[in-house]
Amino acid sequence: MRHSIPFFTAAPLVAVLLAGSALSGCGVKVTQMYVGEKLPPDKVAIIEPMDVMKFLQGHGIRTYIAAVDGQTLGEGAAEVLPGRHTVSTAAALFMGYEITTFVPEKPFTFDAQAGHTYRVMGHFFVEPAPIFAIFSDSEETPPTIWIEDKESKEVVAGEKPPQ
Repeated sequence: MRHSIPFFTAAPLVAVLLAGSALSGCGVKVTQMYVGEKLPPDKVAIIEPMDVMKFLQGHGIRTYIAAVDGQTLGEGAAEVLPGRHTVSTAAALFMGYEITTFVPEKPFTFDAQAGHTYRVMGHFFVEPAPIFAIFSDSEETPPTIWIEDKESKEVVAGEKPPQ
């Protein structure tokens, strides 16, 4: 089922998302989520969102980290100590210039290892509409969110859909 949010209603959110997309090549803001002095990269783990915008195909997905261990993140990635963490995630799906679906927060718990980077992944499939069917709806699958080790691609929380 397709849920649309009119562009003018979601314009501030879309502007922030598009600005974040444009800056994604520059790196993401990383927030220290532990007390004390900043530790070296080999002593902490990073949990980061995913941003896949396919403007030429007219759709995209962006994942978010809403909170880590109950502490609100705000935006960007989280730097955490090794150990068990609960990460509240969300995702937004885009079709054209509107958010068609916003996936509400979903918590995942996993054991983070020092020196590793984890990515909150999201996937959905959109069946393209015929080229002249501008006003017809495309079919989309329900979105799936999971967390994987960025380097090894091992799923550490949730379930990756078959592709």
